[in-house]
Amino acid sequence: MIRLGTGSRREAWLREDGLVALRARPGAIITAAEWAAHAVRLRWCMDLGLRVPRVHEVRPDGLLVDRVPGPSMREVQRAGRLSPVQGRALQALVHAMVAHATYVGDLNPRNLVWHQGAWWIIDCGALRQPRSAEYIRRKMAKKWKRS
Repeated sequence: MIRLGTGSRREAWLREDGLVALRARPGAIITAAEWAAHAVRLRWCMDLGLRVPRVHEVRPDGLLVDRVPGPSMREVQRAGRLSPVQGRALQALVHAMVAHATYVGDLNPRNLVWHQGAWWIIDCGALRQPRSAEYIRRKMAKKWKRS
């Protein structure tokens, strides 16, 4: 397996079959209930029309999800500016989150991947809902000013 990335508590590994295994980092404790809740959040995002990896399997020690190929927003930014299409897609994503009073606490350029003409959220572990639309606007503005 190839490690794709790490967070504060989780790691993402690309398996030979092309799926991504999400599991706890060494020393981190993530319960089966927390993994199940993470899967519910991903499925809930899909139901809202947000683009997130599809969950294939929930295990006591992690999740198996689709790999979302493509450059992260950070990689796109390093190569230059967002294209007009990418900028409109980002606006559409933010508007959808505000419309559904949804806030992803760890939404940052590393956790957005450009795939099939849209931005995909590859880490919804810090998803929170419901929140007021005004709360989300303030949080998004503050977070993206720092990125």
